[in-house]
Amino acid sequence: MNLEEAMKLLAAISEPKVERSKQYGVGGSDISVICNLNPHKSKVHLWMEKTGKTEPEDLRNNKLVKAGTLLERFVIENYFSPEHPEYEIFYPDRTFLGNEIWQKANIDALLYHKELGFGALDVKTGRDLSKHFWQDEEKNFVVKDMYELQAQWYYHCIPQLNYFIFPVFLGGYDYFEVETERKQAIIEAILPIVTQFWQDVEDNTIPEIDGRECTTDALKQLYAEAIKDEVVFDFDNQIEDEITNYLELKSQISELEKQKNYFENQLKSKIADYERGNFKNLFEIKYPNYERKSYDTKLLLELYPDIAKQVEKTTKYRMFSVKQFKSKEKK
Repeated sequence: MNLEEAMKLLAAISEPKVERSKQYGVGGSDISVICNLNPHKSKVHLWMEKTGKTEPEDLRNNKLVKAGTLLERFVIENYFSPEHPEYEIFYPDRTFLGNEIWQKANIDALLYHKELGFGALDVKTGRDLSKHFWQDEEKNFVVKDMYELQAQWYYHCIPQLNYFIFPVFLGGYDYFEVETERKQAIIEAILPIVTQFWQDVEDNTIPEIDGRECTTDALKQLYAEAIKDEVVFDFDNQIEDEITNYLELKSQISELEKQKNYFENQLKSKIADYERGNFKNLFEIKYPNYERKSYDTKLLLELYPDIAKQVEKTTKYRMFSVKQFKSKEKK
């Protein structure tokens, strides 16, 4: 197959990039979220975006995102291309589709090599301090989970890809490349998870809940306003186990907090009036002074009620609690 025939084949499995593509369907950056490997975003929040319950975060004015977008073409043309004249580089204005129309792949650049065929580039930029993210314990450059899943998703959506390269540009000066091959076992592992997520989107069914803080934040946003009514769970057998586990863990945490406070107080009594303590140059104990200024709101309301009203701020939130009803005494 020559280049012209190959390009026609790729065009057949893609569509022009349109605005809806970012919300409709699942792209490479979504995979780590769906697989619960993204520490900053939960599957529930992504589901809210895909179902239109919340708008995706507008990152157009985010300085790091803007810099990364501007640097993509710069890195390819000034770093990757001069080092690899053996590749022809194309900048596709199309979104590649997998077996289903919701399976999306948007790559930064498409590569063609006379012997190796097609490959893809995805440029990653960041601060110089993030170099460790690309290294294993022996300081070898590797593709770690989040980006590995992204690459394997692109391999799935574009079967013609034979190689995938991440050109990485950190701190404005540090450049290196990391390559990952097709790993069919990973593709087969993530495909049912991603398919189930998209089914949840189409069915408007909230996906599996986990205990991470980003999921807690998503639920706060999803259920921001309480309906002043009561829901009865008499036919939900699972909820009794969840309540029991919650109360047991809450009790354990309370007991552990007491134990922690005991040792903290012991150390406070030993450091006494000093700001810092040093134990054999192994540990530093710090107990410094801080000062925080606040306003007497009651006095402010009495002396300057108009000003107090102007600067008043109302914060709405919901407070969660579980309590057990006292059993009624038998007559």
